[in-house]
Amino acid sequence: MINPSAPGGSWRTAISVGQNIHSPENICETALINTDRPYAGWLYAGFSLFNEKRPSTLCRKWDFLNTLELDIGIFGPQSYAKDVQKMVHQYINVTCPNGWDHQLKNEPGLVLLYELKLRKQPRTVTGSTAPRWP
Repeated sequence: MINPSAPGGSWRTAISVGQNIHSPENICETALINTDRPYAGWLYAGFSLFNEKRPSTLCRKWDFLNTLELDIGIFGPQSYAKDVQKMVHQYINVTCPNGWDHQLKNEPGLVLLYELKLRKQPRTVTGSTAPRWP
């Protein structure tokens, strides 16, 4: 897994801020729609650690990218999804959503994500090296 002392390993960090907006398919309906997804917003901040390495022993033909991410945020009215969606819909002149009175209530949220990506190293042509992940 993530091993900072692994040969060829390099560490990177990232900070992110995001907002997800979810609404049912029929945004014209003002009543609660029990057969579709509810109105919901998720506003969060995240911190990520990345470790890229090319092992020197096992699996020499593969590059590894380990990602560990922690997102902390809030669901509900304090995510401001209603305000953002209505503003964008007015700006682009499309139907404004009418059911935000039925959105999920305020709840804190925490997401912990681990991901491992493998990439087979390309064949090396004399004088060239394999490209790094961006």
